[in-house]
Amino acid sequence: MRYATFSLYWERWGGYPDRSYPFGAPSLVRVLASSGGASVTLVDERSSGPDVMTVARTSRLPVELVSPLPGLISSALAVSGALIDDPGDGDYQVVDELTGVGEGAFHLSLAYTTPSAAVWTPAARGLMDALNEIRLAASELP
Repeated sequence: MRYATFSLYWERWGGYPDRSYPFGAPSLVRVLASSGGASVTLVDERSSGPDVMTVARTSRLPVELVSPLPGLISSALAVSGALIDDPGDGDYQVVDELTGVGEGAFHLSLAYTTPSAAVWTPAARGLMDALNEIRLAASELP
């Protein structure tokens, strides 16, 4: 892949906002794609007893998983107002930060709480479903 036509950097932060240090290390997903292929890098932490290790894996990704993202991101950016109708009432806060370049430069930030489910707008739901498919595929890669 000599030239990328799509680039996405996705950070997911989670924690308890009422604590003095509310967020731990984020999980990171980096996607690069061109018309001929795509790759994904997943960075997360693994613990083994008291030891915590940061692990990064990069692999090819089916371009079919990436191809809907530019349109979904454009739809999410076109929505005036919030992408989440109700951020939920749980006590664990999740923040998704999406930055990249596709049809243009973009940045989206979504914040919601769990364990209760946030009420997503249709544009946000489609985008998060596609992103979670990529995260799942990346986590299953060798």
